[in-house]
Amino acid sequence: MNTATIDKELLVDICVDRCGGQCCNPWWGVIFYTLKKSGGFKEMGVFKQKVARSIKERADRIKGQYVTTETPARALFGDPESYNVSLQKIRVVNAVLHFDLRAMFAFRCRFLTEDNKCGIHPEDLAEDIRPPHCSFLGTPDKAHGEKGFCRIITTAVLSGADDLEIEKAIEAERAASKIHLDECLTTVDEAADSVIKEIEEHIEKHAGAKAQAKIKVRVDSTPGRNDMCPCGSGKKFKRCHG
Repeated sequence: MNTATIDKELLVDICVDRCGGQCCNPWWGVIFYTLKKSGGFKEMGVFKQKVARSIKERADRIKGQYVTTETPARALFGDPESYNVSLQKIRVVNAVLHFDLRAMFAFRCRFLTEDNKCGIHPEDLAEDIRPPHCSFLGTPDKAHGEKGFCRIITTAVLSGADDLEIEKAIEAERAASKIHLDECLTTVDEAADSVIKEIEEHIEKHAGAKAQAKIKVRVDSTPGRNDMCPCGSGKKFKRCHG
């Protein structure tokens, strides 16, 4: 990517003035991770508690990473304003269920001013006390998925600082953030509930009636091992959904 023709002052103007804090208001923390569960789809109420703990632990981990370099350090974020946790895939490995999840947390930066300006931006302070994870105006030579990547700055560079293209990129970022916010939930428990619901819907969709029987076994009282399986197969529970 050729950045030689892009003036640094222009990048500062785009990031600080024209962008209006698209990447900071809210700031999205995104984590992909896997939770494992033995015993099939039984005791999903207990598993929901594990999901909730995992969400809180990962939000707390982000909060702990984003602190200023001052002494004493100051945290950029409190608890997330909202949560967007979704099921990406279900895998079975050695009879153990693996649930691949994507967790998105909408944080509000404590240093963001009312007009969406960074209150500790190095362009204003003449020093950088932000966490190393905060990008510096976006990094023009970074690719999507790399730290420091910014679609708006990348668009400015690739388009030769075309005003129309930059405004389109800003609007696209604003719209994407709104979609994620509209899908968000306000508590950890609500986010965990949504994951359990997605798991049920995913199983029913991809395995039909057999999966619905598994979910029924999970919800109702579990029969004895030698009782007939409630799915209607005519087999004993231990040889069917047990």
